[in-house]
Amino acid sequence: MKQPVSDEWIVVMNSSAARVLTSTPEPHHPAEIAFEIEHPRQKPQDVMADKPGRSFSSGAAGRRSALEPHGDLGHLQDVGFAKELIDRLEQHRQAGEFETLTLVASPRMLGVMRDTMPPDLAQKVTRVISRNFAALSIPMMQEKLSAVLARH
Repeated sequence: MKQPVSDEWIVVMNSSAARVLTSTPEPHHPAEIAFEIEHPRQKPQDVMADKPGRSFSSGAAGRRSALEPHGDLGHLQDVGFAKELIDRLEQHRQAGEFETLTLVASPRMLGVMRDTMPPDLAQKVTRVISRNFAALSIPMMQEKLSAVLARH
């Protein structure tokens, strides 16, 4: 279903969930939610449950050493979630469903979004607010968001 055009969409997210609002919430007038995405986090022990890989040591013939996993699992999951969200936002941008975006997230997720976002979508971002409201109930999130947006 095609969303009506709204001037500003507000992305409220953390590393495992995002709500995209089609308007600015006001007291006694909640914003509409365009879509929500959940991205369950995997625990390191679930991802790295196998024994580490092995390699032959360069110093001693026939000797093998365990390999340490490369990369920060949390960061890799953040990037994967950001890409999933950006793909959805990009579809709506191409359909002309919003003019501007406000990002509301923790500093870490704001950085991941900034690094992952394509230039055409990044140009739509007009406000960035470093707050984590995504885990709050919808009424509480909208109340706190309304107060913060009034100051920005």
